[in-house]
Amino acid sequence: MLSYFLGLSRNQKRIVSIFVDTIFLLSAFCLAFIARFESIEPLLNLEVWFVFAILLPVTLYGFMKLGLYRAVLRYINIQAMWAVLFGCILSFSTLVAVAFFFHIQIPRSVPFIFFALALLGIGGSRLVIRSLIGVHNIYKKTLWSYMALVPLVCS
Repeated sequence: MLSYFLGLSRNQKRIVSIFVDTIFLLSAFCLAFIARFESIEPLLNLEVWFVFAILLPVTLYGFMKLGLYRAVLRYINIQAMWAVLFGCILSFSTLVAVAFFFHIQIPRSVPFIFFALALLGIGGSRLVIRSLIGVHNIYKKTLWSYMALVPLVCS
């Protein structure tokens, strides 16, 4: 699975990253309401989904402008983590602003829960992929190092 992902073109990897971020944002949004109300009932309100319909493109556009989808996951660094943090702050701010300007009743704790879950999901997923790629590369380097030493030992 990892080698399949690594074999994709750069544009295909960006599309996969956007799709995964969309899933994490949707999950964080739903789980924030479920954690606050201990029920899925608030998610049946169309006004809540109106907020998410505005929140999602603004957040993904913010991630693009912050350079999150330009970063190669193999070389992800602290700058990309800052981009995730600022993107989640933008998402948090959008959630609060849309709810305020359109007079949609969202409890004050929901944006904070959403922020924490989005940061954990989006930032954590990138760190996990980076560590998996790092482990994959270590095994490849070890194999090549071993193969380079075999002729020296056998001669």
